[in-house]
Amino acid sequence: MKFFAIAPVRYTNLVKHLNDHLVVSSVLSDHPETIEFYKHLPEDAYIILDNGAWEHNLSFTDELLDLAKEINTDEIIMPDSLGNGEETYKLIQEFRGILTNWEIRKYTLNGVIQGNDVKECINCYLDIKNVCDVVSLPKHLEDERLELLDMINFDEAVHFLGINGVDDLQYLAAHKEKIRSFDTAWPFKCAKANQDIFITMRLPKFDFEMTGDEQFVKQAKENIAKLIKYVR
Repeated sequence: MKFFAIAPVRYTNLVKHLNDHLVVSSVLSDHPETIEFYKHLPEDAYIILDNGAWEHNLSFTDELLDLAKEINTDEIIMPDSLGNGEETYKLIQEFRGILTNWEIRKYTLNGVIQGNDVKECINCYLDIKNVCDVVSLPKHLEDERLELLDMINFDEAVHFLGINGVDDLQYLAAHKEKIRSFDTAWPFKCAKANQDIFITMRLPKFDFEMTGDEQFVKQAKENIAKLIKYVR
């Protein structure tokens, strides 16, 4: 199972040694220096470009393809609508409609399963499954995404969008055969609280502009290494 790293803007250097990365489109737009970081990763690095629906409750469709080309993205999380399966399907259809045949072949297309309950999420999956290479289960579903993983026999690779805490980590480690990958900034969130990745308390929403001292950097490095070892 692959771990895709999400890093604060000031600490991307702490994940440059990793092969797999996820970056949000709005971070690239707001912080041009991050574009340079992702552009100059090694050729074998794998980059997922996230549309930004979770961070801003909207998807930056117009600039998504431009950013994908600029940083040589491998995979695009297509536009989605937070908690709305029908709207997500419409957005995916619209997005695919502007792709050229070359772009459809070049990019791995990732569709997010959205909905406010399990039934709506299942309907969303049935709508989008034939137009996605990968499907993502978003973290706002919390325990419901674990239900979905148990209920649906996915034909596509499955990605977990973010984790909510140590319970998710334990679930991921126990179900490696069902999950292709996950992304998270959990090592940095825990480091900000001066804790390791097995902290049981809920932490504040990740801040891409977070800063820290030398202890924060040391703890973040340790947390990244520990997370990689735990899920592999």
